[in-house]
Amino acid sequence: FLSEGQRISHTGSWSWTLSTGKVVWSEEHRRIFGHDPEKEGAPDFQLFLGRLHPEDRAFVQQVLDIAAARPDLEFVFQESWVFPGAVRELRKRVRDPGTLAERSFSDAPATVYRDARVVLLPYRTNGRPRVVLEAQINAIPVVGTSRPSMAEAIGAGGITVSDASPPAEWIAALDAVESDYVAFCTLALEHAQRDEVSVQRIVSDFEA
Repeated sequence: FLSEGQRISHTGSWSWTLSTGKVVWSEEHRRIFGHDPEKEGAPDFQLFLGRLHPEDRAFVQQVLDIAAARPDLEFVFQESWVFPGAVRELRKRVRDPGTLAERSFSDAPATVYRDARVVLLPYRTNGRPRVVLEAQINAIPVVGTSRPSMAEAIGAGGITVSDASPPAEWIAALDAVESDYVAFCTLALEHAQRDEVSVQRIVSDFEA
């Protein structure tokens, strides 16, 4: 029944056991990704990475490396947009409880950030992701890359790390935030309330 339900809803599922590296794809998941087990063999994690957009692979791998190094922490992948077409309902399940999880898209910040302590953003982008402001207005510190636009967006409300840094440096940044957590939360909220990102200022600049 599960297989038939996934076929009808175009919903794939997969699991990855972090400790062993074992990957299991459902039949519908293989179909969505165009995977032919007779030609490509059994799925593995590298096959999954190969299906990601090239610009996303590095930071996904970065987060997974960090999570593997800190099994005492829970890391959550938050889907930031609804995927179009056949992969709209694509979900993943990781079999190491308390280590990795995935949450579906939500346009309500209160839902997205309801239990987050720190937002980790190893994005290799030159943009200014709105998630930084959304997190900080909820008094959540951000650890992200030190690229100029990201560093400006994070400001004093978090810590920046070179996107080429090994997992140990990202973990050190997370630990630094945790060691002075209340102060970082205060700084995050203050940074989110700066004049340049206020609604009044944005409207005024737009109308000028």
